Amino acid sequence: KKVAQGWTHRSLGAMWEARGGLAKALEHREKALELMSKEMEPTHPENLIGLDLIAGTLMGQELWFAARELYAKASADLSGAYGEGRVELSRTLNQRAFGVDMARERFQFAIEDRASSAIEAKLRDPEGTQ
Repeated sequence: KKVAQGWTHRSLGAMWEARGGLAKALEHREKALELMSKEMEPTHPENLIGLDLIAGTLMGQELWFAARELYAKASADLSGAYGEGRVELSRTLNQRAFGVDMARERFQFAIEDRASSAIEAKLRDPEGTQ
């Protein structure tokens, strides 16, 4: 039952995200993970998908550190666990945290590149005639 409710919240999260309602999408995605993770082992692929959806929504709101912390905390929760698949999942979560850092840097570089291009264009054509 909780898994079905989780799927409903996941679907609502997708709908809100498609409409640009990232805060509402985040609420539904967090609720989906909360419900589904109670019924599944931590290593179940749906838990990682849920984390990825939440992290993506956070990054869509430029909440880079919250997205990174989400993965880092999930990895830390597996610390010292040697059960089947848990060590590999912890590595995967750490890689995803690093991936958030890389995405944040690419985002920042893109902003800086656009700003530099605008300044260069202004310097080439101060009157804006071209």
